[in-house]
Amino acid sequence: MNILVACSEIGSASALKQILIDKKINQFFFTGTELAKNFFKSCKDFKILPYNGEKELEAIYLGSTLGPSAERDIYLNDSLKGIKKIAVIDSYWNVSQRFTDENSGVKWAYVPNKIFIPNHILEKKLINEGFYGEIEIFKSESFTNSNELKKDKDEIRKKYNVKDGQRVFIFISEYSQKIPSSWEIEVDQFNYEEIHYSISMFLEHVNYLNSLEDNVVPFIKWHPTLLDKQNLKKKLPSINCLETISKDELFSLGDVFFGLNSMLFLEATRKGFPAVSLMSDKMMKKNNLSNYVDEIISTNKIEFRL
Repeated sequence: MNILVACSEIGSASALKQILIDKKINQFFFTGTELAKNFFKSCKDFKILPYNGEKELEAIYLGSTLGPSAERDIYLNDSLKGIKKIAVIDSYWNVSQRFTDENSGVKWAYVPNKIFIPNHILEKKLINEGFYGEIEIFKSESFTNSNELKKDKDEIRKKYNVKDGQRVFIFISEYSQKIPSSWEIEVDQFNYEEIHYSISMFLEHVNYLNSLEDNVVPFIKWHPTLLDKQNLKKKLPSINCLETISKDELFSLGDVFFGLNSMLFLEATRKGFPAVSLMSDKMMKKNNLSNYVDEIISTNKIEFRL
Protein backbone atom coordinates (compact mmCIF):
# COMPACT_ATOMS: atom_id res chain seq x y z
CA MET A 1 0.00 0.00 0.00
CA ASN A 2 1.57 3.29 -1.12
CA ILE A 3 0.55 6.00 1.33
CA LEU A 4 1.84 9.58 1.42
CA VAL A 5 1.76 11.64 4.61
CA ALA A 6 2.05 15.43 4.30
CA CYS A 7 2.43 17.30 7.55
CA SER A 8 3.83 20.63 8.75
CA GLU A 9 3.00 20.97 12.46
CA ILE A 10 3.60 18.85 15.55
CA GLY A 11 -0.06 18.89 16.62
CA SER A 12 -1.18 17.42 13.31
CA ALA A 13 1.68 14.93 13.43
CA SER A 14 0.59 13.68 16.85
CA ALA A 15 -3.00 13.25 15.64
CA LEU A 16 -1.91 11.55 12.40
CA LYS A 17 0.24 9.15 14.39
CA GLN A 18 -2.83 7.81 16.20
CA ILE A 19 -4.84 7.56 12.99
CA LEU A 20 -2.06 5.72 11.13
CA ILE A 21 -1.68 3.26 14.00
CA ASP A 22 -5.45 2.69 14.10
CA LYS A 23 -5.44 2.05 10.33
CA LYS A 24 -2.42 -0.29 10.70
CA ILE A 25 -0.31 1.86 8.38
CA ASN A 26 3.29 1.48 9.51
CA GLN A 27 5.15 2.43 6.33
CA PHE A 28 4.59 5.56 4.28
CA PHE A 29 6.17 8.24 2.14
CA PHE A 30 6.57 11.62 3.82
CA THR A 31 6.71 15.25 2.81
CA GLY A 32 6.68 18.17 5.23
CA THR A 33 8.72 20.01 7.82
CA GLU A 34 11.77 18.63 9.61
CA LEU A 35 9.92 19.03 12.91
CA ALA A 36 7.08 16.73 11.80
CA LYS A 37 9.47 14.36 10.04
CA ASN A 38 11.60 13.95 13.17
CA PHE A 39 8.46 13.32 15.21
CA PHE A 40 7.44 10.42 12.96
CA LYS A 41 11.00 9.10 12.91
CA SER A 42 10.98 8.97 16.72
CA CYS A 43 7.97 6.62 16.63
CA LYS A 44 9.20 3.03 16.54
CA ASP A 45 5.93 1.97 14.86
CA PHE A 46 6.80 3.63 11.55
CA LYS A 47 9.13 3.27 8.61
CA ILE A 48 9.45 6.62 6.79
CA LEU A 49 10.28 6.70 3.08
CA PRO A 50 11.35 9.77 1.07
CA TYR A 51 8.79 10.87 -1.50
CA ASN A 52 10.02 11.55 -5.03
CA GLY A 53 6.68 11.50 -6.83
CA GLU A 54 7.37 8.34 -8.80
CA LYS A 55 5.11 5.90 -6.93
CA GLU A 56 1.40 5.59 -7.64
CA LEU A 57 -0.40 6.50 -4.42
CA GLU A 58 -3.54 4.94 -2.95
CA ALA A 59 -4.25 7.73 -0.46
CA ILE A 60 -2.74 10.85 1.07
CA TYR A 61 -3.01 11.63 4.79
CA LEU A 62 -2.62 15.31 5.59
CA GLY A 63 -2.22 17.55 8.58
CA SER A 64 -3.97 20.91 8.47
CA THR A 65 -2.67 24.41 9.03
CA LEU A 66 -3.07 27.98 7.85
CA GLY A 67 -1.65 29.28 4.59
CA PRO A 68 1.18 27.91 2.41
CA SER A 69 2.42 24.52 3.63
CA ALA A 70 3.34 20.98 2.61
CA GLU A 71 -0.36 20.17 2.85
CA ARG A 72 -1.29 23.07 0.56
CA ASP A 73 1.24 21.86 -2.02
CA ILE A 74 -0.62 18.54 -2.17
CA TYR A 75 -3.95 20.22 -2.95
CA LEU A 76 -2.32 22.34 -5.66
CA ASN A 77 -0.43 19.46 -7.31
CA ASP A 78 -2.33 18.56 -10.49
CA SER A 79 -0.63 15.16 -10.68
CA LEU A 80 -2.23 14.22 -7.33
CA LYS A 81 -5.79 15.16 -8.28
CA GLY A 82 -8.13 12.17 -8.05
CA ILE A 83 -6.19 10.57 -5.19
CA LYS A 84 -8.20 10.32 -1.98
CA LYS A 85 -7.09 12.97 0.50
CA ILE A 86 -7.70 12.43 4.21
CA ALA A 87 -7.01 15.34 6.55
CA VAL A 88 -6.98 15.70 10.33
CA ILE A 89 -7.99 18.58 12.57
CA ASP A 90 -6.28 18.33 15.94
CA SER A 91 -7.88 21.23 17.83
CA TYR A 92 -10.96 23.47 18.11
CA TRP A 93 -9.26 26.41 16.40
CA ASN A 94 -9.30 27.63 12.81
CA VAL A 95 -11.55 24.86 11.55
CA SER A 96 -12.56 26.15 8.09
CA GLN A 97 -9.66 28.63 8.00
CA ARG A 98 -7.23 25.72 7.47
CA PHE A 99 -8.86 25.02 4.11
CA THR A 100 -9.50 28.64 3.09
CA ASP A 101 -7.59 30.53 0.41
CA GLU A 102 -5.91 33.27 2.42
CA ASN A 103 -5.62 35.66 -0.54
CA SER A 104 -9.25 35.55 -1.70
CA GLY A 105 -10.92 34.52 1.56
CA VAL A 106 -12.80 31.72 -0.25
CA LYS A 107 -13.76 28.98 2.22
CA TRP A 108 -13.03 25.35 1.36
CA ALA A 109 -10.79 26.31 -1.56
CA TYR A 110 -8.74 23.23 -0.67
CA VAL A 111 -11.06 20.38 0.27
CA PRO A 112 -10.09 16.87 1.40
CA ASN A 113 -12.43 13.95 0.78
CA LYS A 114 -12.49 13.12 4.47
CA ILE A 115 -11.57 14.80 7.75
CA PHE A 116 -10.68 13.04 10.99
CA ILE A 117 -11.68 14.96 14.14
CA PRO A 118 -11.39 14.16 17.86
CA ASN A 119 -14.99 14.72 19.00
CA HIS A 120 -18.61 15.59 18.09
CA ILE A 121 -18.23 19.29 18.98
CA LEU A 122 -15.86 19.65 16.03
CA GLU A 123 -18.23 17.63 13.84
CA LYS A 124 -20.93 20.26 14.43
CA LYS A 125 -18.47 23.08 13.74
CA LEU A 126 -17.35 21.48 10.48
CA ILE A 127 -20.90 21.05 9.24
CA ASN A 128 -21.94 24.55 10.35
CA GLU A 129 -18.94 26.02 8.53
CA GLY A 130 -19.84 24.28 5.28
CA PHE A 131 -17.82 21.05 4.99
CA TYR A 132 -19.70 18.50 2.89
CA GLY A 133 -17.26 15.57 2.84
CA GLU A 134 -16.89 12.49 5.04
CA ILE A 135 -16.22 12.97 8.77
CA GLU A 136 -14.78 10.38 11.14
CA ILE A 137 -13.97 10.66 14.84
CA PHE A 138 -10.64 9.26 16.00
CA LYS A 139 -9.41 8.55 19.52
CA SER A 140 -7.14 11.44 20.50
CA GLU A 141 -5.06 11.37 23.68
CA SER A 142 -5.80 15.07 24.18
CA PHE A 143 -9.57 14.48 24.17
CA THR A 144 -9.68 11.13 26.03
CA ASN A 145 -10.10 10.83 29.79
CA SER A 146 -7.30 8.88 31.45
CA ASN A 147 -5.86 8.99 34.97
CA GLU A 148 -3.02 6.63 34.14
CA LEU A 149 0.49 7.90 34.96
CA LYS A 150 3.25 5.76 33.50
CA LYS A 151 6.21 7.32 35.33
CA ASP A 152 7.10 7.15 39.03
CA LYS A 153 6.12 10.55 40.45
CA ASP A 154 8.74 10.64 43.21
CA GLU A 155 11.48 9.65 40.79
CA ILE A 156 10.52 12.36 38.28
CA ARG A 157 10.23 15.06 40.95
CA LYS A 158 13.67 14.19 42.23
CA LYS A 159 15.03 14.49 38.68
CA TYR A 160 13.67 18.07 38.46
CA ASN A 161 14.87 19.01 41.98
CA VAL A 162 11.39 19.21 43.50
CA LYS A 163 11.47 18.71 47.27
CA ASP A 164 9.02 16.84 49.46
CA GLY A 165 6.01 18.99 50.32
CA GLN A 166 6.35 21.25 47.30
CA ARG A 167 3.57 21.61 44.75
CA VAL A 168 4.44 21.89 41.06
CA PHE A 169 2.50 24.33 38.86
CA ILE A 170 3.21 24.08 35.12
CA PHE A 171 2.27 26.64 32.48
CA ILE A 172 1.93 25.03 29.05
CA SER A 173 2.81 27.67 26.50
CA GLU A 174 1.88 27.53 22.84
CA TYR A 175 2.64 28.55 19.27
CA SER A 176 1.10 31.56 17.56
CA GLN A 177 1.26 31.70 13.79
CA LYS A 178 2.12 35.10 12.31
CA ILE A 179 -0.58 36.13 9.86
CA PRO A 180 0.27 38.63 7.08
CA SER A 181 -1.98 41.69 7.09
CA SER A 182 -2.89 40.97 3.45
CA TRP A 183 -4.60 37.67 4.31
CA GLU A 184 -8.38 37.65 3.93
CA ILE A 185 -9.05 35.31 6.85
CA GLU A 186 -9.85 35.90 10.50
CA VAL A 187 -8.00 33.47 12.73
CA ASP A 188 -8.85 31.96 16.12
CA GLN A 189 -5.68 32.14 18.19
CA PHE A 190 -3.91 34.12 20.89
CA ASN A 191 -0.89 36.18 19.86
CA TYR A 192 2.44 36.07 21.69
CA GLU A 193 1.67 39.26 23.59
CA GLU A 194 -1.45 37.59 25.02
CA ILE A 195 0.36 34.31 25.72
CA HIS A 196 3.09 36.17 27.60
CA TYR A 197 0.48 38.20 29.48
CA SER A 198 -0.97 34.91 30.73
CA ILE A 199 2.51 33.72 31.71
CA SER A 200 3.02 36.93 33.71
CA MET A 201 -0.29 36.33 35.51
CA PHE A 202 0.83 32.78 36.22
CA LEU A 203 4.06 33.97 37.85
CA GLU A 204 2.16 36.59 39.87
CA HIS A 205 -0.25 33.89 41.04
CA VAL A 206 2.64 31.68 42.15
CA ASN A 207 4.20 34.60 44.02
CA TYR A 208 0.87 35.25 45.74
CA LEU A 209 0.56 31.63 46.86
CA ASN A 210 4.15 31.52 48.08
CA SER A 211 3.53 34.69 50.10
CA LEU A 212 0.95 32.56 51.92
CA GLU A 213 3.62 29.86 52.37
CA ASP A 214 2.05 27.47 49.88
CA ASN A 215 5.51 26.29 48.71
CA VAL A 216 4.76 26.23 44.97
CA VAL A 217 7.45 25.54 42.34
CA PRO A 218 6.64 27.02 38.89
CA PHE A 219 7.67 25.55 35.53
CA ILE A 220 7.03 26.74 31.97
CA LYS A 221 6.68 24.13 29.22
CA TRP A 222 7.63 25.88 25.97
CA HIS A 223 6.20 24.88 22.60
CA PRO A 224 8.51 22.52 20.60
CA THR A 225 9.25 25.29 18.06
CA LEU A 226 10.47 27.53 20.94
CA LEU A 227 9.01 30.48 19.02
CA ASP A 228 6.97 31.42 22.08
CA LYS A 229 10.19 31.68 24.09
CA GLN A 230 12.06 33.52 21.33
CA ASN A 231 9.28 36.10 20.94
CA LEU A 232 9.33 37.19 24.57
CA LYS A 233 9.25 41.00 24.75
CA LYS A 234 10.64 41.12 28.29
CA LYS A 235 12.94 38.87 30.24
CA LEU A 236 11.34 36.41 32.61
CA PRO A 237 12.64 36.02 36.16
CA SER A 238 14.73 32.94 36.86
CA ILE A 239 12.34 30.03 36.46
CA ASN A 240 12.35 26.34 35.63
CA CYS A 241 11.90 26.02 31.87
CA LEU A 242 11.03 22.80 30.09
CA GLU A 243 12.05 22.77 26.44
CA THR A 244 12.00 19.01 25.92
CA ILE A 245 10.14 16.63 28.22
CA SER A 246 8.07 13.54 27.51
CA LYS A 247 4.36 13.68 28.24
CA ASP A 248 4.74 10.87 30.77
CA GLU A 249 7.31 12.91 32.71
CA LEU A 250 5.32 16.14 32.35
CA PHE A 251 2.18 14.64 33.85
CA SER A 252 4.16 12.88 36.57
CA LEU A 253 5.87 16.15 37.50
CA GLY A 254 2.91 18.54 37.66
CA ASP A 255 0.14 19.00 40.23
CA VAL A 256 -1.75 21.88 38.59
CA PHE A 257 -1.60 22.98 34.94
CA PHE A 258 -2.08 26.43 33.44
CA GLY A 259 -2.48 27.40 29.79
CA LEU A 260 -4.71 28.81 27.06
CA ASN A 261 -5.41 26.78 23.92
CA SER A 262 -2.69 24.13 23.85
CA MET A 263 -3.87 20.57 23.20
CA LEU A 264 -1.32 19.45 25.79
CA PHE A 265 -3.15 21.68 28.28
CA LEU A 266 -6.42 20.02 27.27
CA GLU A 267 -4.82 16.61 27.78
CA ALA A 268 -3.93 17.60 31.35
CA THR A 269 -7.63 18.16 32.08
CA ARG A 270 -8.47 14.75 30.60
CA LYS A 271 -5.99 13.16 32.99
CA GLY A 272 -7.84 14.70 35.93
CA PHE A 273 -5.47 17.57 36.80
CA PRO A 274 -6.79 20.96 37.94
CA ALA A 275 -6.52 23.30 34.93
CA VAL A 276 -6.58 27.10 34.95
CA SER A 277 -6.60 29.71 32.18
CA LEU A 278 -5.41 33.11 33.37
CA MET A 279 -6.42 35.87 30.97
CA SER A 280 -7.63 39.43 30.61
CA ASP A 281 -11.30 40.27 30.08
CA LYS A 282 -10.52 40.94 26.41
CA MET A 283 -8.89 37.52 26.02
CA MET A 284 -11.93 35.82 27.58
CA LYS A 285 -14.05 37.03 24.66
CA LYS A 286 -11.87 35.08 22.23
CA ASN A 287 -12.27 31.47 21.17
CA ASN A 288 -10.63 29.58 24.02
CA LEU A 289 -10.70 26.11 25.55
CA SER A 290 -12.68 27.14 28.61
CA ASN A 291 -15.64 27.79 26.27
CA TYR A 292 -15.68 24.08 25.43
CA VAL A 293 -14.28 22.31 28.47
CA ASP A 294 -16.16 22.69 31.75
CA GLU A 295 -13.20 21.43 33.81
CA ILE A 296 -11.07 24.46 32.91
CA ILE A 297 -11.25 27.38 35.33
CA SER A 298 -11.01 30.68 33.44
CA THR A 299 -10.22 33.78 35.50
CA ASN A 300 -8.72 37.28 35.32
CA LYS A 301 -7.66 37.13 38.99
CA ILE A 302 -4.35 36.04 40.52
CA GLU A 303 -5.33 35.97 44.20
CA PHE A 304 -7.08 32.63 44.66
CA ARG A 305 -6.32 29.16 45.96
CA LEU A 306 -7.35 25.80 44.52
